[in-house]
Amino acid sequence: MPRTHRDVIALGGKARAQGKWLGLPLVPTDAMCLILTEAAVAGHPIAPAEDLFLAESALAEVLDRLREIAALAHPDSWSWNPIRCYDHMIAHDDVVYVPFAFGYVNYASRGEAPHLRFADIPASPPIGSLLGGAGIGVSAFSKERDAAAEYALHLCSPEFQRSEYVTAGGQPGMLSAWTDVAVNRVTRCFFRDTLATMRGAYLRGTYPGFVGFFRAGAPKAAAAIRGDLSVRDLASWFNRKHAETIRGAFDRSYV
Repeated sequence: MPRTHRDVIALGGKARAQGKWLGLPLVPTDAMCLILTEAAVAGHPIAPAEDLFLAESALAEVLDRLREIAALAHPDSWSWNPIRCYDHMIAHDDVVYVPFAFGYVNYASRGEAPHLRFADIPASPPIGSLLGGAGIGVSAFSKERDAAAEYALHLCSPEFQRSEYVTAGGQPGMLSAWTDVAVNRVTRCFFRDTLATMRGAYLRGTYPGFVGFFRAGAPKAAAAIRGDLSVRDLASWFNRKHAETIRGAFDRSYV
């Protein structure tokens, strides 16, 4: 598996020589995720409490790397999120490798052929990948809050997380499940082979206003990777709107 950006580009060049491609989910939401990931991988993680989102020089480095990969990626990548990308890989044999995308264990554990293999991101050490995942919650408006809370606790119990939760197609959040030998046996080592990436993952902003900022910036991120928006213009927008978000003054009327 590639361990560095240069490894990815070298593999992409070999793939193109054989009429094949890299894959890279590039719909706007994932384009924004890629910028956050590459910034962290390159040593420029976004500091949520600071006005500055990314210095123009750092953003130029990030976009150069993403544009290099995008140039070797399947033309349909611009309409792909990770699921569409993986579905294409299952149905066709022309995408050899995806360097950055959220992991979905069901593509590794599927019983029928073909299946996908997952590995750590191409970075040494594999730190900076944007942390994905979803949580379990109980609605305050539920008429059966006690039963719902009891079931949520059952879902999160160590024994269930490393047994039926996995065999039913779930993707556990508990470390004891990720390192369990039986769990990795039935998932073709999906968890073991991506654990270092998860340990070194980057957590996106959780402060008020970040979601609105992220959504508004996503189309601009995709346009910049595509080459339709300059580094300077994107850096200016990012830094101006991020500062407004930190101060609670971001205009979300158009989001």
